[in-house]
Amino acid sequence: MLQKLLTKVKDNPSETAVLILTYQPEGNTPNRNGAEYATSLIKMYNDDLTDAQKAQIIQYTPDLTLGQARGNVMIFCRINQRDENDNGGDDAFTKASTTLNGTNITLIDGCGTGKDRWGARGYKVNDVNAKDIGSNSDGEKSNSVDYWMGFDKSGGLFRDYESNVSRGELNFAFNTNDTRITCWYQEWARVVDLQHLGVTSGKFYEVSNTCRWYESYSEKVEAAEKTFDMAISGSYPNYIFINSLCGYLVDKSIATSYKRYLDGERTYTPGGGAGNIKALADKINVSFYQHVLSSGYEQKTGPTGIVMMDYVSNTPNTNVEFDGSYYLPGVIIANNFKGNLPTNPNGGGGSGSGSDEGDEEEG
Repeated sequence: MLQKLLTKVKDNPSETAVLILTYQPEGNTPNRNGAEYATSLIKMYNDDLTDAQKAQIIQYTPDLTLGQARGNVMIFCRINQRDENDNGGDDAFTKASTTLNGTNITLIDGCGTGKDRWGARGYKVNDVNAKDIGSNSDGEKSNSVDYWMGFDKSGGLFRDYESNVSRGELNFAFNTNDTRITCWYQEWARVVDLQHLGVTSGKFYEVSNTCRWYESYSEKVEAAEKTFDMAISGSYPNYIFINSLCGYLVDKSIATSYKRYLDGERTYTPGGGAGNIKALADKINVSFYQHVLSSGYEQKTGPTGIVMMDYVSNTPNTNVEFDGSYYLPGVIIANNFKGNLPTNPNGGGGSGSGSDEGDEEEG
């Protein structure tokens, strides 16, 4: 597949491509080993690619220009996840970085599979940073958002979520295997829109005696807009920005969308694996498109970075006044690449730098 993509951009030298690889072990219990995954990647790199193809894989940096990117491929790799055990040990990321040294593959430390991403979203439990993946096990109840939004197994009573769970600043900053750059990767999959769920009063959607989901669509929009504003500000010259509009809405008709993802005692099928993807895309694409336009169709402050979308329309929907699924890719490209394409006189926040937009599918 990678060989075909490299051939594609070589045959179309005005194009570039970005790959975001996700290591997502199968099964209910994560069995992650980032160092082993890196070993499989280097084997593919050495065995399957010619020297000319290897040269087409270039390092993404904040000051990369479109002229430099054309005809080449950039690869990001999410090999580990905060709060998940890595069988490779505490130094698994260091081992993986050493293994892939010289390949121009950018490893993002701790980005992993996303899940509900409580910690990066600023959530705290009793003033302690929340784990990104919750657990019912006794040792982790104190800092698991999932537990406090769920139930007491002995009595089936909802926990006092609002008294114990608070929210602070977003922090989607992740180190990479390139000491020059930090990756700000805004993403999480599961989003709660009370309007979509038909909730007309109150702050949450209650699922029997399973859990209460609090509204988070506005939070997702806020996170996407903040990431965009950071990217165009020019104030983060050592950051690369990946802004994900991908994900799904919790939906009454999709059971796994509202079941909590629990890493400890699983007495039922864990959730978080599916939801209403199109419903989120149809709504957030429009909202984000309008926010981008509010900065000017061709804003002058800097590039937007990578923006991922689940749905992109080939033709505008005549029934939608602001059809984000159709117009958004164009306005992102217009903001990312303008002026003198082969050069970038202003560094990471200047004219001509940036990346491309694309789709994401986790598997």
